[in-house]
This record gives sequence, C-alpha cells and structure tokens, in this order.
Amino acid sequence: MKLQKESRTTLLRIACGTLVGAALMLLVFALLGKMSRSVAMGALVGTFATVFHFYLLCICVQKAVTKGDRAKAYMQGTLALRNLVLLGIMILGITLLKTQPVATILPALFPRVTILVLQLAGVYRSEAATTKGEEEA
Repeated sequence: MKLQKESRTTLLRIACGTLVGAALMLLVFALLGKMSRSVAMGALVGTFATVFHFYLLCICVQKAVTKGDRAKAYMQGTLALRNLVLLGIMILGITLLKTQPVATILPALFPRVTILVLQLAGVYRSEAATTKGEEEA
C-alpha cells in the first residue's frame, strides 16, 4: 500500500527525530566511554525497528480509515502484531547480532519524544488542545 502524503510527511518527521535521538544516544555512550561496535549496531537495529514500526502504524491508520465503524477494532487488533514485529526485530538484533540491549531498545522511545518536541514547537497540536480549541469556538 502506498503511503499518502500526510503519512509520508509524518513518517519522515518521526524518522528524522528517531535518528537525532539515536545520534544523541551514541554521543552519550561515547562521552561515558562505553561506545563500541555493539552499541552502534544496537542503535542501528533499534532505529530501523522503530521507524519500521511507525511505517506499519501509518499503513494501518490508512486502512482503518476505510473500515468505518470497525476502525477502532482494526487498530486495536493490529497493535499487538505491530508490537510483536518491533519486539522481534529487537530480540533478533540482541541475540543474533549481539547488539547492546539498552542501545537497541532505547530508540523505541524516541518517536514519543519527537512528537512531544513537535507539539511544543507548534507543528502538531495535542488532542487535548484540539478538543479545548473546538469547545471555545
């Protein structure tokens, strides 16, 4: 399924934010003197898994829009599958590639941080702010 323009824009923003977060994480590891190949590979695997997870989310949201009344149930049904894919990639990275676990798992938090930063910058409006604005209008 081809991503719509808005989904591509959002995915690009999340990917960039996740990459920036991974770069900062690597900088912290380096400053602590803990930088190694396994840390770098962990950041790579974790970033890939996280961006792929968000890509799957974009696809699921686009499909859910066509489901009408069943959209919420569809999104809830796909949540477990998407999370299993994310977890599976990370576990494979940690076990097969011997990546550093913290560096592999931590990038999964970066999309939330990215969204928070974008909300603070005014790029995204939180649901609570949107609802409050609609009530005042």
